[in-house]
Amino acid sequence: MAYPETFFVTGASGSQGRAVARKLLSAGHKPSSLAIQKLGATLIKGDYDDIAALEEAAEGCTGVFILSMGTQPASLEIEQAQNIIDASIAAGVKKAVCSTVTRAEEAEKFIGLVPGNPHFAAYWPTKKAVQDAVQTAGFETWTILQPAWLMTNWIAPVGPFFFSELKKDKLLDVALREDTIIYITAPDDMGSFALKAFEGGLSGEIIRVASDGLTIGECASVVSEVSGVKVGWRIKTEEEVEKQKDINPLVASQIWARDEGPKVDLEKVRGYGIPLTGFREFLESHKEGLLEAID
Repeated sequence: MAYPETFFVTGASGSQGRAVARKLLSAGHKPSSLAIQKLGATLIKGDYDDIAALEEAAEGCTGVFILSMGTQPASLEIEQAQNIIDASIAAGVKKAVCSTVTRAEEAEKFIGLVPGNPHFAAYWPTKKAVQDAVQTAGFETWTILQPAWLMTNWIAPVGPFFFSELKKDKLLDVALREDTIIYITAPDDMGSFALKAFEGGLSGEIIRVASDGLTIGECASVVSEVSGVKVGWRIKTEEEVEKQKDINPLVASQIWARDEGPKVDLEKVRGYGIPLTGFREFLESHKEGLLEAID
C-alpha cells in the first residue's frame, strides 16, 4: 500500500471520528474532514446535506469513515448517510469503514421490545438501513464496526445526560439488573479497528467492538476509586421502568441492554490483536472530564 493515503472522516468532531483521524495521522495518513483541523486534518466546510462539500471532502480519498448521526426524523439519518456514500462512490473511494451499533442486522427482533417509545423503535432499523447501504454500495472493501456503549458517556460533557442523578446525588440510577454486563467501548479502540480495516484487514466483516465489560456495581466502584468521590448505584423498580420506558429513550435502551444486550465476545475482540482500553484506564486518562461530570 502506498503511503500516505488520504481518508474522508465523517463525525470527526465527536469522540469516534476524532479517534479515527488521530489514528490515521499517527500512521502517516491524511484525514480529510468536515469538522476538524487541530489534529492536522484537512478541513472541509459543509454538512451532510451539502452534496458539493461531501464530494469535495471525498475527492482524492482512498477510504471513507462513515458515522451517521441520530436525527429526527430518523429517515434523515439514512438520507445523510446515503449522501456520504454517494459522494464517496462518485469520487472513486474504494474502502469504507462504517460505525453503526451492536446487532444492527438483527433490528427486526427489537422493534417490539419497547413499542411505545418512538425513538427506540426507530433506532435499530435506522442503523441497519445505513449498514445495508454501505454493504451494497459497491465499495471494493467494507467493514462494519459496531461499538457498544461509549466510555465517553461517563464523562463531561455528555455524562450528566446519561446519568442525570450523578452530579446531584452521586448515584448511577439504571433500569438494568445487578448482574447485567455493561459492555463499553473506548473511542481510541474504535480508531485502532478502523485503521486496521483501512490498511487491509477486516474486509467484509461485521465486528462488535467492546473494550471492557462490567456490572453497574463494578462501574460505580471504578468511578468512585478513580474520582475519589463515593458514587453509589441503584436499580429502578419495575413500576418506575413501566412509567418511564415509553418517554425516556435511556430507560428503553437499558431495557434492551438488560433483556437482549450487545452480546459481545470480548475474547473474540481481543483476538484481533488490537490492545484494548480498560474502563479504569480510560477514566484515569480522562479524570478531569470525570470530575466535571460528578462535581
